Amino acid sequence: MEANIVSKEKNKVTFIFKLDPEYLEEGVQYAYNRAKGSLSVPGFRKGHVPRKYVESQYGKEAFYEEASSYLAGKYYEDAVDELDLDVIAQPESIQVKEISPEFGVSFEVIVDVKPDVVLGQYKGIEVEIPSTEVTEEEVMAELDKVREKNSRMIEVTDRPAQMKDTVTLAYKGAIDGVEFAGGSSPSTELTLGSHTFIDKFEEEVCGHSIGDKFQVVATFPDDYYEPSVAGKESVFDVELKAITGIEMPELNDEFAQDVSEFDTLDEYKASIKENLERGKETKRRIDKRSAIIDKVCANAQVGVPQIMIDEKVEAMFDEAKENLSRQGISIDLYYTYTKHTEESLKEEFRGPAEKNVKAKLVLEAIAKAENMEVSDEEYREKLEHLSKIYNMEAEKLEKSIGDAGRKAFTDDILIDRAFDLIEDEAIEIPAAPKAEEKAE
Repeated sequence: MEANIVSKEKNKVTFIFKLDPEYLEEGVQYAYNRAKGSLSVPGFRKGHVPRKYVESQYGKEAFYEEASSYLAGKYYEDAVDELDLDVIAQPESIQVKEISPEFGVSFEVIVDVKPDVVLGQYKGIEVEIPSTEVTEEEVMAELDKVREKNSRMIEVTDRPAQMKDTVTLAYKGAIDGVEFAGGSSPSTELTLGSHTFIDKFEEEVCGHSIGDKFQVVATFPDDYYEPSVAGKESVFDVELKAITGIEMPELNDEFAQDVSEFDTLDEYKASIKENLERGKETKRRIDKRSAIIDKVCANAQVGVPQIMIDEKVEAMFDEAKENLSRQGISIDLYYTYTKHTEESLKEEFRGPAEKNVKAKLVLEAIAKAENMEVSDEEYREKLEHLSKIYNMEAEKLEKSIGDAGRKAFTDDILIDRAFDLIEDEAIEIPAAPKAEEKAE
């Protein structure tokens, strides 16, 4: 076989590969064997018409179309390997350029390949990492959440209404002095801060006491479900009839014993702080990795092929459907609740898909630049790991995935090692304090 690249434009390659006459003979014999069972010629039994007789009657070209199709399919991958091309899709076209018993056969192929990546700086990347220190205020905020969960509702008579209270109201609304449908109620419960009512209504109730009568001026949103009042200013006459507040348990050892396995409040607070620190550390690692790959990709030059983005979008879409299915939710039901369509959902995936594909291309380029290779031991470790996940013997898994699966495993290992390299080489810089911290 002889293979040569004719041209390369961005990620599209045109190449020619030639097979010698003996390959053409192989293809013609294959085509004849496929056809002879259906050949019916007077003087010969069906299926026993000699090839030479067919060629003498119809010419040697009689089997060329079938032969060339067979040869292109069989030896295309060998040509790709000889040229060391990293193809990303099926060939756009494969055409016969020349064919004859003396010459053999040659094919012109147009195919998409992975684009060239021009790496920028990828070692010593500086990333800002926020502090993982947990403040007393953060611990107290978590404690307040637990207190709220263990709170009870009590009638309030000795103070004005405030956010998180549930109030009982009578109200009557009017627009330009005219009452409107649905704008009045003799008695309605409303939790202040729930944003159940329209703009500023709940805020205006705060500060009033039981028995107060007052007016609230509020404007309906432009997209309000009732068109007749959408975007209009309304005046409500309101009477506050009752207030129910939240009574939270006191912070003491007894509270700690009731809501946790700890005997003292100090022990419980220490546990909360430890959990918050652990969560911040996990977030720090995730944020660091994300910041590093973002900067490395920004420093690199690479045109991401549309076909790779499209394939990633389809993979993300299939994964989303599978995740929903595991929750017992059909994709159609999801569309109903989220107002999505297949097209709009895939469009949401497009940005993350492009980012993911670019990161993979850049990491592969780093692995190549660093001359990284995968040992048999590394490959076997990954195979054993996946065999446990799929509950399958490693040998059976290896046989089922074939050469393509082995290459995918190898690529994954190299990408992980490339990422480990840029992460180990990265330089952490403490994040600048926020504006409010500076003011303090």
